[in-house]
Amino acid sequence: MNIVKLIVIALFTAGFVSAKGQTVIMHHHNKIDDIKTSREVVQLINLFLQKNEDYRFDIESTYLNKAVSFKYKVDKKPAVTPLPWVKADFDSNGYTDLLVNVENRYWSKKGQNIILCIMDSGENRLYAKFLTNHRSDAALASLTSISEKPAIVYYHYSPNLIYTSGSHTLPYRLITDTLVYKFGDFIEYTSKAKNYEIAEIRYSYGPGIFGYFPGFTITLKMDGSLYYDGAVLNPDISNPTARVELSATIDNNHSEQLLDFLQYIDFEREQDNYRVRATDQPESFIEVTYNSGKTKNIEDYGGQGTFALKRLYKIFSDLRYNQNWH
Repeated sequence: MNIVKLIVIALFTAGFVSAKGQTVIMHHHNKIDDIKTSREVVQLINLFLQKNEDYRFDIESTYLNKAVSFKYKVDKKPAVTPLPWVKADFDSNGYTDLLVNVENRYWSKKGQNIILCIMDSGENRLYAKFLTNHRSDAALASLTSISEKPAIVYYHYSPNLIYTSGSHTLPYRLITDTLVYKFGDFIEYTSKAKNYEIAEIRYSYGPGIFGYFPGFTITLKMDGSLYYDGAVLNPDISNPTARVELSATIDNNHSEQLLDFLQYIDFEREQDNYRVRATDQPESFIEVTYNSGKTKNIEDYGGQGTFALKRLYKIFSDLRYNQNWH
């Protein structure tokens, strides 16, 4: 294959820079492009709903949702009624993705609202990103754009954590987030990244349900030192409560990713405490030391605080298996 063919392939694979200096992403046809009807959307998403262990779906009752059905008092409803499904290239890789508002009535007559995005990582390799989780009661998502790139307006409800004899005494509060696909997932949009002087980051997870899994703590210092204290990383170990202390030097790629991510999400503005409406859940803790001794602590019971925090937990958890510990 000569050099001219290689250049042509590169252009049509990755895109090119226009005369105006803008990167133009070349579009590649995929299965999602062929979807024309709601029936075809349901057939596609059912393939992913059946495989997701966080849900119990009565597949026959799954249908596309046009209006939110919420079983508690709410302070207000979204100003728009999103389309049940819409196509866009959220990760800017040249392949069409599919955003779906779907309702399933397995749990109750009023149903459970679920937002998922079927993504194409390339050449029809489809996978599902669930924006809601299996504890979500109500959510809706609509399409918007930021700097000519697709983004998601995500409407969901947060309960005021005040209860009387098991009943909610205050209405749920509507929250509107704008989500963009960055750092490998959907996270809250930030117009401008910060420039904190970070000295140390500590992430702790656990204990798990009934304390069966002892959890772990990972500490990253700015000289690249990593420290691990927690459950044995070898899944073949029969004793689930066995603990180990390890150290490593983080590689440059993961170090830059983690620091860039922290600057982008502006961790300082996150709440100090988050909590799900469930019991026997694991907890996630974040402690960041920055700007000559300032400390930011985040406690997240259930690990569902924000999209950015969930991505941060995943990045830290993956360090257990993508670094050379000793």
